[in-house]
Amino acid sequence: IATAVGREVRVVLKDQFSTGTGPDGRSWERTKRGKPALISRKLPGDFRAVAVEKGVVFYGRIPWMEAHHEGHRFPARRQAEASRFFTKSGRRIKLGRLTKRALKLTFVEERKVGAHAIKSRVLPKRPIYPERITEVWGSAINRGVDRATAEIAAKATVT
Repeated sequence: IATAVGREVRVVLKDQFSTGTGPDGRSWERTKRGKPALISRKLPGDFRAVAVEKGVVFYGRIPWMEAHHEGHRFPARRQAEASRFFTKSGRRIKLGRLTKRALKLTFVEERKVGAHAIKSRVLPKRPIYPERITEVWGSAINRGVDRATAEIAAKATVT
């Protein structure tokens, strides 16, 4: 029964991730660049259904999906400095052309550049599964149970 319910719920998840909507039917908040969030064909395949004593538990294997579901605040931080190499005349030497021999020569100078602050960022809450069973999720679960019991009944009558 758990596998049949899992298949039906995965269909609901595929629909959510293809349209960019949550379990309540509302669209997820768009990304910072204005594009629809979490549009994917692969993400619904990440969720697994496991049979437990009194039902089925669904879980995702990607750890950052929980951050999307619940929302997350990334703290402010500082970007690390990067090394740039220059000749004495101030001309930059690209790393692809930089060799150990060039580093040993006296005309090479290293400068640390690019350190800057990155502001705090908020990943908005984009619910993936409902807090309470909605009509869409409930009908998917019922279809899975009905399909599984029909298969069990068909096998029982054949034997």
